Amino acid sequence: MNHFLNRIAKDLTNKNLERYWPNFELVAYALYDKNSVFLFNHPRYNQVPLKTYKILKWDKQFVGNTLILFDGYPTAIADMELYDDYEGLFSILVHELFHGNQYIKEEKRFPDEILGITYPLTKENVEIRNRERKNLYNALLETHISKKKHYLKKFISLHSNEVSVDKIFMWYDIIVKAFDLSIYIFIQEYHKNTQEQLNAQKELINELSSPVIMLQNKVALLPLVGDIGTVKSQFILENTLQQCSEKGVEHLCIDLLGVATIDTMMAQEIFNLVKALRLIGVQTILSGIRPEISQTAIRLGLSFEHVKTTSSLAQALNSIS
Repeated sequence: MNHFLNRIAKDLTNKNLERYWPNFELVAYALYDKNSVFLFNHPRYNQVPLKTYKILKWDKQFVGNTLILFDGYPTAIADMELYDDYEGLFSILVHELFHGNQYIKEEKRFPDEILGITYPLTKENVEIRNRERKNLYNALLETHISKKKHYLKKFISLHSNEVSVDKIFMWYDIIVKAFDLSIYIFIQEYHKNTQEQLNAQKELINELSSPVIMLQNKVALLPLVGDIGTVKSQFILENTLQQCSEKGVEHLCIDLLGVATIDTMMAQEIFNLVKALRLIGVQTILSGIRPEISQTAIRLGLSFEHVKTTSSLAQALNSIS
């Protein structure tokens, strides 16, 4: 989980949280496990840069996901061991930072959302708080009115002697807004991570589908597979030119055996690649042109007269030697 630390510090520094809350003020925050506490942005350790953290030994103040007064300063805390995914950990930390901002601004309408300040930090109170959250969470998601009231009544029963009904429904309104925000941030982070993974996979697929393979005597092979669209052709052009230049290639066999079909656009992309290679001193041969590909080329009026072609890779290699 330690690999989340630098990422969370970077995200909380770079994200403009004022988009969610006007005049938002970032309080101290800490991630912890059963052995250590990783403390960020605390005034007692102001010599520590904002994007780094102070490592402390865990103590009993750090229980649950909540807001506490640590050395007299409001500090949002989150238990790293409860989360396997970055998005969940980041969302709950932002949720608690929201309450830290409320505490700094002395917003009295949210006092009971601050566990470590309102309640003594004991295991019993942490368990009560977890039951509160579970009932409010279920009430939030439930669409059936009678079931929604059932969860609210269970929550009210935890504070039957101390909380008015009006206050209960005020809390319910607050929790709806807080969950909406947490879900929004979670979705943002999840979408961002998914997009990064997709981009990395696309790049890997492009590299694997257009490798320049060295054979012998400065002769190399470029096997093309599948459809060659505009984006992929641009990658092939840049990647092939770079690899041929780095590897000192003089003759390149572009094998089209894995290309299912050919059209005017694809042919033009291949011709552009051949022209670009010629400019850096690389002679090219097109091989693996199957009968159906040649028939399509003739039907479309595509001319390969300026490019040397062979029906097989073996013929192409023999012509070079």
